[in-house]
Amino acid sequence: MKKSEFLELPEIQKWQKATSNNTTQFRMYLHKLLIICNTNQITISDILDTDNHLYKMIEIYNNFKQKVAQGEIVHTRNVNDSPTNFTKYATALKSFFGSQGFYIPPKFEFEQRKGLPNYAEIELTDAERDQGLVHFGGLGDPKLLQAFALQSEIFCRISALLEWKNNLEIRDDEVDGIPVKYGYINKFYEPKQHTTWNKRVLNKGILDILEDIPQGEPIFADATKDYKEYCDELRVFYRSIGKIRQNEKSVKQTDSWYYDNYPTHSVRHSSTRQALRRTGGNYSIIASMGWNSEGIVRQIYSKPDEELVLRQSHCEYCNPPKFKLESERFCTFEHFLAYQYNDSKPKSGINEVDKWKKIAMELRSQVVS
Repeated sequence: MKKSEFLELPEIQKWQKATSNNTTQFRMYLHKLLIICNTNQITISDILDTDNHLYKMIEIYNNFKQKVAQGEIVHTRNVNDSPTNFTKYATALKSFFGSQGFYIPPKFEFEQRKGLPNYAEIELTDAERDQGLVHFGGLGDPKLLQAFALQSEIFCRISALLEWKNNLEIRDDEVDGIPVKYGYINKFYEPKQHTTWNKRVLNKGILDILEDIPQGEPIFADATKDYKEYCDELRVFYRSIGKIRQNEKSVKQTDSWYYDNYPTHSVRHSSTRQALRRTGGNYSIIASMGWNSEGIVRQIYSKPDEELVLRQSHCEYCNPPKFKLESERFCTFEHFLAYQYNDSKPKSGINEVDKWKKIAMELRSQVVS
């Protein structure tokens, strides 16, 4: 693409306006970004098509460096040299993404994507999740509460949450003779995967929150503005419960760094682990609600840890532990529903005893007769 065509793009014009106080710097960064686009053979739309902009920047940056190393750089002028210092290219990417409303953490550094560790144990306890609901509920802005509540239940990406229009269906059912209610979302679209998944809202308190969203309407009216506000408020919440520590948030390999840099994806990780706690660690069921394979869930979102391995048979409803766990565990989604609608009480053992007494008496009478 030529520079004149590049300058006509609305995203570039928005960037130019955002950096109008330093036109010389803008022209330099514009030149660098155009070289990146032409070399990587990508458009501005390709660049912005992401639900994880920091990873996207790293991916673009690394692809560019690789092509430069292979002698495939596409210059905007008739020169043959290849850059050895990529700082200005990296800064151009950060400047552009920042102008489009994406949050760029201070001192964010580019490095190979494979160097970024997996954070498969990012997790909010039940109490911390409830604190989050209280935090967002106290802001006086229903959309932020609804966003946190929904993402905490269906482990979706933020890009999907921004696009979703309410098609939540309330369904009635029965488990062990107990009337229960849950939410069902048909064909919830995940733009990154270009596919849909059927989602379920099982927490009855969260279901009450979501029932206030008008049918056919999105949670967020202004995706760019509301996304930033949601991220910022998540960071405030994480700091309040000690997930983001000031002395660790700039240090990679720490949970604080992840919570600060990926606030919405932290909710996705946490709610995935929550879903596993509700199903006795059934990776297959959880994968069927958001991934193409359970291997991805195991490796990236929730590695089997000591709690998962040792507590698989625990179920607050049918096999409650002898001591209180940090977060409740269940063997199936059905028993999670039954427990909630049974006033958070385990399945009564009296009926089971009576049942077996009755069976024993019947057998005894048959023997006697």
